[in-house]
Amino acid sequence: MQGQEAFLHVLNEVSFGGILVDAAGAVLRTNPRAEELLLPCDDESDRRSGDQVATVMRNCFGELTAVAPRTCCIQLPTGSPGIAKIIPMHPPIGDATAVIVLRDLTPHKQPSVCTVMQALELTKAEAQLAIQIGSGESLRAISGRQGKSFETLRSQLKQILAKTHTNRQAKLAVLVNILSFFG
Repeated sequence: MQGQEAFLHVLNEVSFGGILVDAAGAVLRTNPRAEELLLPCDDESDRRSGDQVATVMRNCFGELTAVAPRTCCIQLPTGSPGIAKIIPMHPPIGDATAVIVLRDLTPHKQPSVCTVMQALELTKAEAQLAIQIGSGESLRAISGRQGKSFETLRSQLKQILAKTHTNRQAKLAVLVNILSFFG
């Protein structure tokens, strides 16, 4: 069904796994990210099945027939921490009565400069500095590595904090890391 595919595609684009289930708890469709998170394989020819995905999700939630919203912390097959949330769909999309949304909680990458610039309305230089702050670097370390004065970077950081309505580097770091979910 086109609506189901479109829905799962959107989740995939923002790096969320998506699993659509019917009223009986049967897996109807999964997106590539869900399969990657739950059933990593070395061989691309290895077929992943809805039954395998359903087994992994039943280990987390028990039976999938109940459509009450629930959240569960999981350990992904890679050993990384993850989170899964089952969400009822009202109205259903075809036979799909619920979606299970999955996310790997391990930060894998920094957000792109373009994403930070657009989302936070920063200049390129400000976005680059915000990303570095988000990755835990200190202004002194950035200053030493880039050859810019500490005071210049401090002034730039103050502008970033004002533009993002944050008042601490830690809050800016959280904001930047949230953007990593979007590329």
